Amino acid sequence: MGEVMLRTRALPLLLLLSAPAVALAQAGTGELLDDAPAAAPAPAPAAADDGAAEGDALPPAAPAAAPADRAPAEPPTDKTVLKETARDDTGRIPVQQRSAALAGPTGLDQVWAADPGPQGTLRLRLSLNWFDIDGFPADGSASQFTGTTLALAWTPLEYLEVFGNLRSTSNTNDGDLPTLIQTQGDFTLGAKGGYFVSDSLAVGGAAMVHLVGEPGRGGPMGDATSAEFRALFTTDLMRKRAIPFRFHLDVSYYLENGEAVYADRPDEPSLIQEWGLQVGRYDRLMLGFGFESPFHRYANLYAEYRIGTPFLVELERRGRDSNEFAFGSVPHQVTAGVRSFVLEHLALDLTARIGLADQPFTGVPATPPWMLGFAVAYTLDPRPLVIEREVAQAAPPPPPAPPAPDTFAISGRVLAADTGAAPKDATVVYLGHDDLSPQLADAQGRFGGYRFAPGPVSVRAEAKGYLPAQAEVVVAAGQDAAVDIALKPDPKAAKGVLVVKAVSDTGRPLSATVDVGAPANLTGKAFSDRPYRAELDPGTYPVTVEADGYAPFEQTVILTGGKPTDVQATLQKGKGKAKKKPGRVAKDVFADPDPAPRKRSGGKGLVRRKGDAILVGKPITFEADSHRLDAQGRDVVKALAGWLKKHPEVGKIRVEVHTDNRGDAADLTRLSERQARSVKSRLVRGGVSPKRVAVTGFGGGKPLKPNLTERGRQANRRVELRILEAK
Repeated sequence: MGEVMLRTRALPLLLLLSAPAVALAQAGTGELLDDAPAAAPAPAPAAADDGAAEGDALPPAAPAAAPADRAPAEPPTDKTVLKETARDDTGRIPVQQRSAALAGPTGLDQVWAADPGPQGTLRLRLSLNWFDIDGFPADGSASQFTGTTLALAWTPLEYLEVFGNLRSTSNTNDGDLPTLIQTQGDFTLGAKGGYFVSDSLAVGGAAMVHLVGEPGRGGPMGDATSAEFRALFTTDLMRKRAIPFRFHLDVSYYLENGEAVYADRPDEPSLIQEWGLQVGRYDRLMLGFGFESPFHRYANLYAEYRIGTPFLVELERRGRDSNEFAFGSVPHQVTAGVRSFVLEHLALDLTARIGLADQPFTGVPATPPWMLGFAVAYTLDPRPLVIEREVAQAAPPPPPAPPAPDTFAISGRVLAADTGAAPKDATVVYLGHDDLSPQLADAQGRFGGYRFAPGPVSVRAEAKGYLPAQAEVVVAAGQDAAVDIALKPDPKAAKGVLVVKAVSDTGRPLSATVDVGAPANLTGKAFSDRPYRAELDPGTYPVTVEADGYAPFEQTVILTGGKPTDVQATLQKGKGKAKKKPGRVAKDVFADPDPAPRKRSGGKGLVRRKGDAILVGKPITFEADSHRLDAQGRDVVKALAGWLKKHPEVGKIRVEVHTDNRGDAADLTRLSERQARSVKSRLVRGGVSPKRVAVTGFGGGKPLKPNLTERGRQANRRVELRILEAK
């Protein structure tokens, strides 16, 4: 029984190469674009990097057509499919033309393509090669050979492909000892890059290292590590012309260090031993040609020729059974193959190699007269397959004619009887029709929309400051009705006018400050040539008038609606207590109106405390998309400053600003912080110690209501005042 030689090495790196498959396996596989109108189909997307127009209909034999197991869903029955197009959004050749070669990269058998697979694709290939030949590699011997290669390749970037393969062989030959030589774990790791420089020409290159296991031990043999470099060129007529032909030119240089496997032998290895160990001695320049014809999406025929010329061959250094070195010793062969896609992305390869070198020489890899190959290759493609479908939809039947109406609309306007203008927020109620909600008239006073059966309908209109009014409308069959309702002003709701004039005890007009108490809480100015004027609701108001060098003047004024009430404040010299006079209704003296009164800072009712919060009567507001306070915001903060100065028991507060969610979250947080600081700055300017005010900006992180409507967003844009310390 013959001896057995076993050469192995461990291979943890192969496991690392398979890691991207976990993520890629979860990628989507397709989407459907449907319902494009026949008269105006959607335009095709812009061409990709290779210049091919996406969306063009593929020829019948194009490999990119959708296979049966990825057929798009059937269109609705009321539509007729006019045209259906499969579109590869990456703009690159379909994956059927990017199956893995023997070593893993895209290509044929031993000849590689210049362009990598589509970005994100992962290729896995398992290959088996076999022959049983008498007289190879030495006369009088019989060789049985089996070789397996497990290859994995991945295209992480558009122009880059990385790959690795694990190779094992078993060779039995009774012409030498040992009769059985096995190699296990020879590993190749490399990378390939390439891209199309024109519509149909791609150029690329590759580099790789071949790690050889040490005989009789585990692990690689460093001295036997070889390297290989390739220049690749591909002409692809499928890209622009839809001609099923691709040509490949593969030029490589192999730095051979395999002789280190048997360097410690005292004599030269025999041809049988060299073939069994799958190593050589001399560097080689290899040239490969290949062409393929992807004439059908399920089949691809290809052929290749490869020759490897050794350099610096030592003619006198020969082992047993070696021939004289001649052209017949140079490894060269032709290969014919067929690649069949039995399932989408699953390819079966059948190859037949015919060796053209029949004079093996020591140190130069021998060429078997023939070798059969079988491979299974799977390509995982995460790219979506987009189906564009142009359809014609049957015209819908005409809608049935609407029935003759048996109800009729009432419309009209609500107007002020004295001015003819539309009262603000007038409401309209249809008496006796409780199922109908009240209507709000628009800015022009118009209302309408409800329909009624023929007959009388009572319509009532109301508005603040006006007396209600009612109109009777008779709805006649066959026509809509219209009505105008006039509202008379309500005397009780009319505003009163307070007019305050300040004079000295000698009758000289003075400029003075006028303070109107609750419920108005207003502060204004009376000038020597113009009195203070304020329009207020009817009622009773305390009025205080003050001027420098004079005692304050106080009086309770009863305001009557619809007419002015005059107050002449006579101020006495000195700083004595204000002289209080009984309330009275002044004479009807109506002067030019004063500018609108402003809220008194710290006025009662505008700012108040509730628990650990401070509430203000109006919101503190800012200019749009800015940290600056607007006019209302400045007035409210001024009132807050006055309130804080009058309430020293509130030791420290925190200003908390919130926004809605429109914008970047970080930008909104920064904006709210700046707004909070603006409030603090205004409080400090109003006389509040900066130590009493802390600030915080929350951005849009704490909404009160959903940010789905403008009302909800307005509620979320707010300033809250928290009491941190109080006595």
